[in-house]
Amino acid sequence: MVLITGGRYFDYEAAKQLQLQLSKLVRIDPVKPDSIEIIVATDNGYKGSKVIGVAVAYNAKKRKELCHIAIVDEVEIPYIPGLLAFREAPLMIEAIKELSLRCVEADIIMVNGHGLSHPRRFGIASHVGIALDKPSIGIAKRLLYGSITTDNNLRTAITVGGAVVGYVLENVYGGKVFVSVGHKVKPEDALIIVDMVWNRSNPLPDPLYIADNLTKKMRLKI
Repeated sequence: MVLITGGRYFDYEAAKQLQLQLSKLVRIDPVKPDSIEIIVATDNGYKGSKVIGVAVAYNAKKRKELCHIAIVDEVEIPYIPGLLAFREAPLMIEAIKELSLRCVEADIIMVNGHGLSHPRRFGIASHVGIALDKPSIGIAKRLLYGSITTDNNLRTAITVGGAVVGYVLENVYGGKVFVSVGHKVKPEDALIIVDMVWNRSNPLPDPLYIADNLTKKMRLKI
């Protein structure tokens, strides 16, 4: 256990067991990429004891931002590798819910973090997808867990336990992003959806790039 704010404790062993239980709820369903219109990207940023949760609605057909929400709160749980969701997901979920009330609802969610490429096959993208009952994709700049292989179509794949859970893409400068299934999406469909909204001169797919920049701007305001 670790001490968190208010004299409370965070039981990381119990958190790991919860991830194992919730991982059984993850579904890998086909999604028609052409049917995706509204992508909501979510990211968190930090300044001192403050955490900023951001959700951005992005029209995949028109390739533009529609609206965004930013929420600021106090950091409670320290960073623990593999347990990022317990630190960051609550504010992401709150921001996405607020965005759906004020602006538009997501067809699919892009999360700055991992999905099934996780030691317990339940990263933050899976956590957010399960909590909101929405298709979700994890996108990260570094691999947390899994092996890099080549699939039958010569694509660079991420495998966990021999199963493909995602893919690796590169921008024009050779910078990599690691795309993994969060919830209710197949790896191949996640790959197509990310590819169709990524200007490869940016380090992240466009919706997440906007969200990432928004967290940086918010840090200057608080």
